[in-house]
Amino acid sequence: MGEVWEAQDETLDRRVAVKVISLLAGAEAEGATRRAAEDGQRFSQTEVS
Repeated sequence: MGEVWEAQDETLDRRVAVKVISLLAGAEAEGATRRAAEDGQRFSQTEVS
């Protein structure tokens, strides 16, 4: 479905995960990624986002 990379957010000075999905993955993968991003927004702890 995609690849996940670890990166450093220089603005917030913290580690982040970056998910890269292929445009060829289709609507199902896009929907799953969008839901995962929306779920991630619900976390308020700085260690989890």
